[in-house]
Amino acid sequence: DGHAPLTERVAMKAAAFLFGDAGRLEMAQKVARIGQKPFEHDGVIDSLPGMLAGWTSVRDLMPVPKQSFREWWSERK
Repeated sequence: DGHAPLTERVAMKAAAFLFGDAGRLEMAQKVARIGQKPFEHDGVIDSLPGMLAGWTSVRDLMPVPKQSFREWWSERK
C-alpha cells in the first residue's frame, strides 16, 4: 500500500519532535546518556533489548557522547 509501518512512522514523528527544538534535543541526549549505561560495554553498545536486539547482534552502536557538540561549544566561549 506504499505506507511505512506504524513503528517507523511513530519513530520518525518522535525524531522530528525532538530535533525540532534545541532544548528537547538536549534533554533527549541527557536521558540517552543515562539510559544507555546498562548496554554500554568497552565503549560500544553491543546489545539492545526488544526489537533492536537483532540489529545490535550483528553490529556495534556507538554510545551517545559524554558531551554534545553544543555543550562543548558553549564551554569554549
